[in-house]
Amino acid sequence: MRKGNLEVLVRSEGRDLPEYQVEHVDDRTLACYINSEVGKTFEICWRGDTRRDKYDSSVHCYVDGRGAGGTFSQRGIVDNSRWGVREAVDRRRPFVFAPLVTTDDESIAVSSEAHPDLGTIDVKLFYVVLGDIRHFKQRPGAIYPGGVVHEKIKKMGIHCVSLGDSRECEREAKANMKVINESDPIYARFIFRYRSKDFLQAEGIMPLGEGNGGGAHDPSPSGRKRRSAGLHSEAGPSRKRARTNDPAAPARTVEDVKPSVARNEDLEDLEIELDSIQGRAQIIQARIKALKASDPSQRVKRERRDIDEDAVYLIKGNVKRERFPIRLEASGDVIDLTLDD
Repeated sequence: MRKGNLEVLVRSEGRDLPEYQVEHVDDRTLACYINSEVGKTFEICWRGDTRRDKYDSSVHCYVDGRGAGGTFSQRGIVDNSRWGVREAVDRRRPFVFAPLVTTDDESIAVSSEAHPDLGTIDVKLFYVVLGDIRHFKQRPGAIYPGGVVHEKIKKMGIHCVSLGDSRECEREAKANMKVINESDPIYARFIFRYRSKDFLQAEGIMPLGEGNGGGAHDPSPSGRKRRSAGLHSEAGPSRKRARTNDPAAPARTVEDVKPSVARNEDLEDLEIELDSIQGRAQIIQARIKALKASDPSQRVKRERRDIDEDAVYLIKGNVKRERFPIRLEASGDVIDLTLDD
């Protein structure tokens, strides 16, 4: 996802994850869905050109609602990432997509509201001034386990993030930051809602024919939000169509091109919507066929059908789509801008 001159994305084992249903939550926040694969590592990346910014930035990452550290980002050509949680001055544990663990332990909160941020990667950016530098000290509880929820909670398609085995990394010191605008500190926010492929396809978010595989530079299929062009390509050669040498041919100005571009964008939006509708129609047709083949006495029941632990509800022939709202914190929260690198 891109806001201004900065792009934030999630990369899993060398592959930039496609983004689906990108939406503007508010004037500072973008959100989307991405496909998570259990057992694969990932990193949170940001890149762009911040040379015109008035201040440096602090990039803070949160996974499943837990703080995953922050990075001081000096103004300039930015290309950085966070791939894990530091457990020592020269060691990190990588982020790993993991299955959601359920338990019958009654001490675990049963309400789904107890886990509002499960299944999210949240990146917040602040304008800051660099403070003093300190040596790294491991904090108690800094290394957290994967998500554990009560078995009564239904979390369709949601995975969680755990930490892999410790890896060696560059030695870094800690830095304290002073926020420029403490009353309204966040100037940009990116929320990635990661879900299983089966859930995304059942909900019509991810095209049915699209799999988990593919290289980092594979072409974007219909239904996927195409990643923006390189952030530094704007300074390159003009992409305008060259004029013909025929003097009788009318010259095409920038204004002449704009309606064509708009029509192309409208056509692409319609194709994406059509793919989504066709995908949902295939799911409904398959369920109707299964119901017709079943015992007629059972057809009156509203039965939940699972697709590999994810679900589509059939109610009088309609698909009920469960949505997971994005929750924005109220102002006044304490913000820890002590960075681990």
